Amino acid sequence: MTTAALVHDSLVGAAAPEQVLDCLCEILPDANLYTLFADPAYIGATPHLASRHVATSLVQRLPGVRRRAHAYLPLMPLAVEQFDFGKYEMVVSSSRWFAKGIITGPDQLHICYLHAGMRHLWDGQAAYLSQAGVDSGAAKWLVRAALHRLRGWDYRSAATVDHFVTGSRAMARRVEKIYRRQADVIYPPVDLSAWPLHEGRREPYFVTNAAADSDNRLGFVLDAFAALPQRRLIVIGQRADVASLRAGAAPNVTFSAARPGPEQRAIVQQAGALIHAGDDEFDAAIVAAQACGTPAILLARDSQQAIVRGLDDAQPTGVLFARPERAALDAALQAFDRDGARLVPQACHANAQRFARARFVAEARAYIDARREEFRGRSARRGTAR
Repeated sequence: MTTAALVHDSLVGAAAPEQVLDCLCEILPDANLYTLFADPAYIGATPHLASRHVATSLVQRLPGVRRRAHAYLPLMPLAVEQFDFGKYEMVVSSSRWFAKGIITGPDQLHICYLHAGMRHLWDGQAAYLSQAGVDSGAAKWLVRAALHRLRGWDYRSAATVDHFVTGSRAMARRVEKIYRRQADVIYPPVDLSAWPLHEGRREPYFVTNAAADSDNRLGFVLDAFAALPQRRLIVIGQRADVASLRAGAAPNVTFSAARPGPEQRAIVQQAGALIHAGDDEFDAAIVAAQACGTPAILLARDSQQAIVRGLDDAQPTGVLFARPERAALDAALQAFDRDGARLVPQACHANAQRFARARFVAEARAYIDARREEFRGRSARRGTAR
């Protein structure tokens, strides 16, 4: 029996889930890789994929799937269930939506690293519909009907996973709430090479990110700054409703047209602080800001507190506020004015190193090895019992 296989939803570009997959490829260098659909150009330009056997599903042959993947969502569960993993001892899935739904047998180990994408089917549905621009009219109800059907499959498919791993405590709680399963937490890797330490002069503005994959309460931040005309805010990133947000923003708020890369990096590096009022998901943008020496002002949630050290720490790297309320953010900004000198770039940079790739590889490797040894031990005991 071949040792292991990897499964990933799609291979069309590099994002946070693909960084996890990249690490899993390092941990399991001989594993075959399965995906619903892929961009051959992306695979060819990615070293750890170009040299590996990559199998795609029937979805790969559908017209325009890489441009209109959401139109084919109802077919994805059927497609992922058609993969045959009978020859593998262990399958590790990296799943935003569907990869966890593979079918494995009782003598196979299935470990799933579950990304935050699945929350769009559940408690994040309203925010997902709004950001996708389908929160009204007939399209809203068609999409809601499709998501309703997918929720049933999503719940049932979770039963085939032996061990869940997530990238935040919030996701672990969501797994327990929705699937009635326990999940372990291994914080995802962040590519810090593109975010070098900046020790130069910082400009008198704050920065926030509009491109978060979940509800980052950007509207709340914009409303708070409308009442603070003496403070400047720059919004980077894009999302579906950014035009309407820009139209209602105060004069002290600037929406940057800079694309991801050197321009956005310079804005973050020179900012007084990054502001993030998002929900309780691990956000690599916070780690990236810390890596270049930029402190953060964050809504205090488990994931945020795991990333940033608050003012009560001996070497703080940010300011935390308790509630998504204007008064709480204003108090945090005042605390930043008062104690900002304690938030030194070198401490922020050192703090970010806890989330580097090498740390993830070491933790994930140890986890996979331990679960595989447990599985083999149980299999041996079952064989002896026979």
